[in-house]
Order: sequence, then structure tokens, then C-alpha cells
Amino acid sequence: GVIAIGPFGCMPNRISEAILNEAMNREAKLATDPENEQLRTTLANIEDLPFLAIESDGSPFPQLINAKLETFCLRAERLHQEMLAVRS
Repeated sequence: GVIAIGPFGCMPNRISEAILNEAMNREAKLATDPENEQLRTTLANIEDLPFLAIESDGSPFPQLINAKLETFCLRAERLHQEMLAVRS
């Protein structure tokens, strides 16, 4: 998974967020290596890859961002477990 953390209102951060929002899905990942059967099997039950964009002004993260971080970690763990299952 990918976490993009950048300063609040930063245009390069927002551009990378827009690009990653389009690229972090099953179809885009499979397009990078269409012949890879292991990748296809790993992503069979996963629609979107774990991705989280956070803008920060240096203040502690609000409760909503903490919840999004927890959700990201759960999704990343699920993807990791899928990867391990395919390898064995």
C-alpha cells in the first residue's frame, strides 16, 4: 500500500494524490504485468489497493485521520495475507 503525506495545500502532493487515486486499483496493477498469473490470483478478491493521502499542517491528526490510518492498515494486512496465501 501507499501513504502519501504532504503539507496542507501543496500542489505537488495533490497532483500525486490524483495520479495514485487512478493507479491504485486492480486493473491498473494488472496492466503493468498482464502475463503474471501470481499477481492475477493475488488481486482476484481485491478491488482497490491500499492507498491513503494525508495533508498535514503539523498539528496532531484528528480522529477521522486516525480512523483512516487504521482502515488503511487493515486493508494492507488483508493484501499481505492474500500475497502469502498465493505464495504457499
